[in-house]
Amino acid sequence: MLKEKGIVTQIDKDYAWVNTRSKLSCSSCQVESACGNALLEKYLSDRLFMSKVPNKIQAQVGDEVEIQIHQSSVTKAALWLYGMPLLLFILTAISTDLFFDNEVPVIIISFTTLFISYMILHKLIHKVGDLEDFQPRIQMSKQGKFAEIANLNLNLIDIKNL
Repeated sequence: MLKEKGIVTQIDKDYAWVNTRSKLSCSSCQVESACGNALLEKYLSDRLFMSKVPNKIQAQVGDEVEIQIHQSSVTKAALWLYGMPLLLFILTAISTDLFFDNEVPVIIISFTTLFISYMILHKLIHKVGDLEDFQPRIQMSKQGKFAEIANLNLNLIDIKNL
């Protein structure tokens, strides 16, 4: 289970907008210099993210909450978003190579298949994203405010949909 603490900053009907701060634990790791996550931490640390999550616990603005999502849901989503188009691209390249002696049609057809697969995924994301397995959950709520979020630098806000 992936967990992140944040603060509710806005209520929109049945959804809560939760601000979370990006944090990686690279500074406490012994292999910080040899890991790719250390590079990510340099660019993403102390960034503020806004996430729209279903508000089933009726959290209010200012409530400190914990967002949770199953690791398997994130893995499935990544497999569909990255694995499926790549697999279709490779299979298309191999199969079209059997029919054409020239590489140009193979490349054009393969990239066209890749583009179409991303267009299909784009349409499916809205349907699959509404499934409960892929929705993050607010698991606990307690009254409180983060002092650091009260002093927001709005240039640091990135919006992500979980």
